[in-house]
Amino acid sequence: MKEVERFVAGGGDVLLLAGAVILRGSSGLAPNGLEELTAQRGIRFGERVVVDPSPMAGATPFLAFTLQEGWGDHPATARLVGQPISLLQVRELTVEPPATTLIQTSERGWAEADILAFTRGEAPRFDPAVDREGPVPIAAAAELGGSRMIVVGSADFALNALLREDVVYDRGRDFLLNAVGWLSERDALLGLRPRPREHVKLVLQEDQLAQMVWMCLVGLPGFGAVLGLWVLWRRRV
Repeated sequence: MKEVERFVAGGGDVLLLAGAVILRGSSGLAPNGLEELTAQRGIRFGERVVVDPSPMAGATPFLAFTLQEGWGDHPATARLVGQPISLLQVRELTVEPPATTLIQTSERGWAEADILAFTRGEAPRFDPAVDREGPVPIAAAAELGGSRMIVVGSADFALNALLREDVVYDRGRDFLLNAVGWLSERDALLGLRPRPREHVKLVLQEDQLAQMVWMCLVGLPGFGAVLGLWVLWRRRV
């Protein structure tokens, strides 16, 4: 960690992905060793796990979630507003000047203090006495002394399975490339990139799947019935 601190002190730029590492049998999160370095730039790691009821398709509820809102006002995220991003095993952040929030949870999300509940497989429940109410920052950027830094409270969202070019339902890959573009001051890397359409994997969120089911079971048959009645009425007239 001393090498990283010296690199940053010399003006180096850093992209830090540090999620919530839950140790079995422990009531706290594993430290990453860079808490003091990020705190100097207004980004502090909390000791709670961020959860959000916005589901991520095929993943563990609450611990993994997909957000479409909560993007901050920053060059690295300006073109991602309204786009989905999926995050896993997220650690809470506290953001203070000179840092800027890049991503935060919805108002329904929160930072869960009961770490042991996750190891027991229990579903989290918000407790206002110990939990932190959302929106909770989960990614932030800071610039100080000629050095730029982006901290994301999740590392698993950068798994290869989620960064494939054919994954069109998630913009984590674009966020990472935008982060690198801002850190390296290469504006050409900021934006949304086209995805190949040869092999598209369609993944629907729960609300989208429910809409499709209603459309297939009620909407289309209902439309056919109404159309048939209208044709019958026209013939009788």
